[in-house]
Amino acid sequence: MSTPPPTDPGRGFRVTGIVLTILGAVMAVVCVGGGVALGVVGIGGSVSKVSDGDVISGAGQITLETDEDIQLYRRQGDATPSCTVQTPDGQTPASGPSQSSSVTVHGDTWQSFDSFRTKTAGDYLVSCTGGDVLVAPPLSIGGIFAGVGGILLAVFGGLGGLTLLVVGIVLWIIGRSRRRQAGIA
Repeated sequence: MSTPPPTDPGRGFRVTGIVLTILGAVMAVVCVGGGVALGVVGIGGSVSKVSDGDVISGAGQITLETDEDIQLYRRQGDATPSCTVQTPDGQTPASGPSQSSSVTVHGDTWQSFDSFRTKTAGDYLVSCTGGDVLVAPPLSIGGIFAGVGGILLAVFGGLGGLTLLVVGIVLWIIGRSRRRQAGIA
């Protein structure tokens, strides 16, 4: 008669613990790293396009491309300036997207108050009375969503990975403890 193979108490706990520990560590690193990168690229990219805009005091000429959405921003707290915009051929451009946004550029907070869409490339004349105006593209909704999604991924994905890591370590310890209780080194 043959003897049954010796059992290894706690083996299932140890193996499951090791797998969960590794998965949790990888998940935490990937989610936090990827989420932070997505957040920086999404929000940072949107804001950098606006910060590249031109500040107009009185009147100024801006070179724009075809089919661009452009917003006019005023400094937060200032009265809304009165502005006119002329296309390269002297016409009034079409209205742009109805989007309200606020952005900080070089230490000043700017709020959008008007927008227009270019139909042709060339020099556009922007004339404003009543304060300085920042002429720049609108904040990208897609960039904002990507940034917020990245932040959520970093927070919740990182917490999920950390939870798996802790559960894996606990199971690993339980498995080792059961093995020691059975007298197996």
